[in-house]
Amino acid sequence: MLINSIFKLIFMCLSALPICSKNHSRLKCHDDFTDTTTGLVNWEYKDLSYAISKDLVCLKNKNQILIRMCDTNTGLWIPESVDCKMKINKNTYCPDELFELRWLRKVPLCIKISTTLQAYNEQFCYGSNIIMPIDLTSSEISKVTQFLITKKIKDYWLPVKRNNAFMPFEVRLPGKSWRKVVNKNLIQVKNNSDEHCLKHIVNKQSTNNSKNVIVSVECNTLLSTVCIFKSQLISIVGCPNGFGALIYRPNECYGIDWKKNNYDHVSAKEYFEKRNWLRMIVAIQSKYKNQNFFKIDYFLDNFGEKYYILMNPYERVKVVSKDIFWIPALSKLIIKSTNSVEMVLQSNENIKTLTLLVYNRNYLWVNKETDIGVKCFTYSKLGFLKNAKVNLIWENKEKTYSVIQVKLVSSFRSEYWCEGHTIFDFQKVSTRRIIAVKNNLGYGFVIRWNVSCIHHVCNSLSDGSQAIIKKLRSLKNSKRKNGIFNDLIVHNVRIMNRERASNVFIVNWIHVTTSLKISSVNNSVGEMTENDKSEQINTVALKRMKNILKKLVLDISKNTTSVIRSTDYCFPQRFLLINDKQNQWNIARRGDLGTTKRLCIQKNGMPYTRLCQGDFLHGAYWKDLITPVFCESTPNSTNILYKLKKSSILKSSPEKVLRKAKNIITENINDLIPADIFFVSNIIQNTLKTISSNVLLQETYKLTNIWRNLFLDLIDIYNLIISIDLQVIKMSTKLNTTNKLLESFEHAFDTISTMSLLNKNDFGEALGSESENEFIDYEDIGVSVQISQNILYFSINPSLANVSGIALFLNNKTGETHQKLKGLFINEHYRFLQSNHDINDLVKEPNLQLSVYLPTDLLINLKALSDLLASSTNRSDPNIVIKVYSTDKLFQQTTGLKTLLSRIVSVSLPGYGSILPLHFPLIIRRMFSYELNKSGSCQYWKYGDWASDGIITLNHSDTREGIVLCFVSHLAPYAYLLEHNIFTEKGTEINEKTLCEDITDVTIIACCLLTLMGICSSFVISRSLKH
Repeated sequence: MLINSIFKLIFMCLSALPICSKNHSRLKCHDDFTDTTTGLVNWEYKDLSYAISKDLVCLKNKNQILIRMCDTNTGLWIPESVDCKMKINKNTYCPDELFELRWLRKVPLCIKISTTLQAYNEQFCYGSNIIMPIDLTSSEISKVTQFLITKKIKDYWLPVKRNNAFMPFEVRLPGKSWRKVVNKNLIQVKNNSDEHCLKHIVNKQSTNNSKNVIVSVECNTLLSTVCIFKSQLISIVGCPNGFGALIYRPNECYGIDWKKNNYDHVSAKEYFEKRNWLRMIVAIQSKYKNQNFFKIDYFLDNFGEKYYILMNPYERVKVVSKDIFWIPALSKLIIKSTNSVEMVLQSNENIKTLTLLVYNRNYLWVNKETDIGVKCFTYSKLGFLKNAKVNLIWENKEKTYSVIQVKLVSSFRSEYWCEGHTIFDFQKVSTRRIIAVKNNLGYGFVIRWNVSCIHHVCNSLSDGSQAIIKKLRSLKNSKRKNGIFNDLIVHNVRIMNRERASNVFIVNWIHVTTSLKISSVNNSVGEMTENDKSEQINTVALKRMKNILKKLVLDISKNTTSVIRSTDYCFPQRFLLINDKQNQWNIARRGDLGTTKRLCIQKNGMPYTRLCQGDFLHGAYWKDLITPVFCESTPNSTNILYKLKKSSILKSSPEKVLRKAKNIITENINDLIPADIFFVSNIIQNTLKTISSNVLLQETYKLTNIWRNLFLDLIDIYNLIISIDLQVIKMSTKLNTTNKLLESFEHAFDTISTMSLLNKNDFGEALGSESENEFIDYEDIGVSVQISQNILYFSINPSLANVSGIALFLNNKTGETHQKLKGLFINEHYRFLQSNHDINDLVKEPNLQLSVYLPTDLLINLKALSDLLASSTNRSDPNIVIKVYSTDKLFQQTTGLKTLLSRIVSVSLPGYGSILPLHFPLIIRRMFSYELNKSGSCQYWKYGDWASDGIITLNHSDTREGIVLCFVSHLAPYAYLLEHNIFTEKGTEINEKTLCEDITDVTIIACCLLTLMGICSSFVISRSLKH
C-alpha cells in the first residue's frame, strides 16, 4: 500500500512539471469564432487557461456550458474545433411545463393542462387568475379555443363550484376572485340536483366569437382541467428581498444571493431548464446593475483547482479562479411554514366596524403585490355572500403584524368572517365567525320551513326568494286586528339558504328579526344564561315571539312543516327524571353548556349539563341526551351556593352575595365539589356585571366602598380556590369554570386600576387592616401594588415617572433588605422598570426571574393606533396592569399537554383593548428541569390552551442560566412552556425523544469501546507473534 502511494505521488509531480515550469515562450491563444444558428460565438483569451464563449452561451450538451482550454505551449485552443449547441427553450415567456400562446402585440397566455382526465380538482388551478371564457376578450377566447381543439380537448373543468342545488356557483381561485358569484345567466343548469360543478364546452364555432357554452355537471365526471395564467407570473410574497417565485409555486423562491446567506445555489442545469422565467426574476427583481456578475456554476481542472462560471442578467458569462473574493450566486430558497399565518377577527362595540389582526401577512398569497391577501364576507340572501370592505390601517415594516379594519356592510344582523390563502401549498386560513349588526333592532330567529313539492306552493316558492317574505309580511299586516299578531314587530325577513331534503321537500332556512311592543310584555322579567357575556335575556319575550311566529307560519300554508329556533339561544326545555319528577333545562347561549332549573348533581360532583349547539345559519338547538338524568343528593354547602346564584339579592346587593359565597368556601374548603366552583364563578361574573352596569353608583363614595370590599373578597377567593384539591379544579374545567374565573379576576383587576380609589390612603389602610393581603401605594411614581399569597398585582401610570413594567428577583444572601412578599413569592422581591430600560443589561442581572415592560416607542404608537381604530374607551394616557400568578392551577389545558417552566405574568391596558402596534419584551428564567436543554417557547393563554402566534422566542445563550427573551404582541397571560411529555402511572416524567437519544448514545459509545478494544488486542497479538 505504501509503495502504491509513493508511485501515485511521483506521477502527480511529473504530470505537473509542464505547467509549473517557467517557460518564457508562453503563447496566447488567438480569438476564435464559432458559427451557430443564433450567430457567431467569440472565444477570447483572458490570462486564464479556461474560457467561455463571450457573447452567446455555448453549450456542450443540453444543459452544460462548453469550456475551452488554451494550451499556452502551442497557442492552440483545446478542443481545436467545437460543436456549439444553443439552448432553445420551448417557451419564451411561460415556464416550459406550461403551454404558451403568443400573438402580435398581445400579452402571452400561459396554459396548464392536466395530463389525464380527472374528477373536479379545486387545487389544480390554484395560482391562476383567469377563468375562460369569462375573463378573456373575444380574440383571446378564439385563440385559446383553436389551441384546445388542436389538443383534442372538447370540454374541461372550470374552477367554479357550488355547495348544493340552491346555492350560487362560486369561483374557487385564491385571490381577488375568491368566492365570487358567477352570473347565472352564463350557465346552462340542468334539473339534476347533484350537478355542482361547471364545465366549458369547446365549440368550434366559438373561434368565430359565438357564444360559449358553460354547463353544470357532476363533480366526479372525468374531464380535462385547463388553467390560464395572464400577465403576472412572478410573485415576491414571502420571498427574501430580490427573490421571486412562480405564482403557482409561491414558496419556491429564486434570486441572486448578494449578501452571503446560506441559500442553496442553483446549478447551470437547473437555470437552463427554467431559463425563460428565471431571467425575469434576475432582470426584474434585482435592483443591481446589469454588469454585476453572479455565480452560476463551477468546475475542477485535472489538479483539483476550482474555477467559477459567472453570468450577468444579459447572460454574458466568464470564468474566474477560486482565489477571488466571495461572489454572489444564483440561489434557491424553499420557504417553510415556521411562522404560521394567524388571523384574529375582533368585534368593536363602540363603532360599526370589526378589527382583523393578521400575523405574518407576508406569507399570505396575493394576485398582485398591492393586494392585502384577505377577503372578508357576510351573508346576503339565498346563500349569496357579500364582500365586506377591508382597509389596511397599520402594519409593521416586516409585515409580521397587521391591523385591518373590516366595515359592516349588511343592514341585517349577520355573521362576518375572513379568509385567505398562504404561500404554503395555498393552505386556507380563516377567522372565527362574529355576529355583528349596525343597529340592533331585536332578537334573531331561524325558521326551518319544509315545503312540499307535490302541491303548487313549492313551485311558487321556487320562483323567487321574495315569495315567502311577501307572504310573511302580508299575513302579519292582515292580522292587525288580532291582538296577538299586533304585538309583534317584524324588522326584516330573508331566506338565507335552501336545501332539497328529498324529491318531495324543499327546506328553506329563513332569518327573521323581531321584537315586541313595550306594552305587550314585562321587559323587566329577565334571565341570565350560565355563561352570559353581554346582556340579560328576556326569556318571556323570546318565548312569546317564537309562539307568534309559529302561528304566522302555520297560517301561510297547510302543506308545510316548520321548526322555529333562536339564532343565539336554546329555549328552556322541560324533561322527566328517572323518578318521574319534572325538571327543565335553562336557556343557554349557542356553544355553551346549559344547566337544570332545579339543582341536579351527578355522582362525581358535577352538575348535569347539556350542550346548546348549532350555527348562525341554522340556529341554536339542544344536543340529544345519551343517558337519562338522575339527580344525586346534594351537600348543604352546594345548595346554599346554588341559591345564592339564583337569589334576587345578586341584583340589588351583589357584594353581599359575594361575601357570603367567600364564607361558604372558607368553611367547606376541604369538601368542595366541582359544582361549587361552577356556582362561585357564576356569582363572581354576575356580581361584576351588576356593579359595573349600575350607573347610579358611578363616581360615588358608595361605589368606592363597594369596589374596595369587592377587591378584598376577590383576592381572598382566588387564594382559597388555589388551595382546593387539583382534581376538583380539573373536573370543573369541563364546565369552562376555570376560564370564567380567570376572566373575572382579570376584569376586576383592570376595572380597579381605572378608578381613582387606589390612589387614596384610606383605601390602602383598609386593605391592610381587613385582610392578610398588603397594599402599597408609590404615589410619587404612579404605582400601586397589591401583595397576596398567590398573586401580585401592579397598577402603573407611566406618565408620572416613566415607569412601565416590573422585574422579579430572587432574594440574595448578602443581607440586603427588600420589600417582603408572601406565600409562594416569599423568597423574591420586585423592582420597577422604566420604558427606556436596556434589555441587554437586564438579562445579565443575577437572580432575575421575570421582567416585563412596555418600551417608549410602543407607548407612543399605542395612543396613535387607538385613535386610528377609534376603539379606545379611555382617551387618557394608558394605565398598565400587571398580574403575576404563582401557579397554573386555574390555567387548565383542554387539549394537549405542556409543562409550565416559569411564572405566569399577565399584562393589560384597560380601555385600550388588546391591539398592540409593536412587540414588547418579556424576559423569563426557566425553572430547573432535567429537560432544560430541550427547546420550549413563550406562549400566551388562549382560555383553553396555550398558543404561540405573534410571539418571538429567543434563548439568551450568553448567560447560560435559562434566561429566555421573548417579544410579544398580545395582551394576555404569558409563560414559558415545554411541549408535551409522557407520564408514567407513578408520575415519573419521561421524555420519549430523550430516551431514544440516550439509548442511541449509549449504543454508539459501547460500539466504539468494543472497536478500540479489538484494535488494541490485535496490536498486542501482532507484537507477540513478531517477538
